[in-house]
Amino acid sequence: MTLYLVHGNTWFEGYGYDEHVFGVFTTLVQAEEAKIVVEKRLQEKIENNSCIYAKDPEDVKLDILEVKADKLIDVYLGGYVE
Repeated sequence: MTLYLVHGNTWFEGYGYDEHVFGVFTTLVQAEEAKIVVEKRLQEKIENNSCIYAKDPEDVKLDILEVKADKLIDVYLGGYVE
């Protein structure tokens, strides 16, 4: 079975990177729909918060990682915050 992991950076308050997972889905269609919903929420957060350095909603970029269920993997999703 293939699973689809929706993930991305949610750190918009200066230098840094803070990776979050937003869901694991069994179809690519579900993952793409969830990605759109979360990207819109994050874009609204940027637009409505004066403390956030990133002012361009296009800074929100989430990814979909395709993984095989019941298989051992080692995927670095990353992250750092200064």
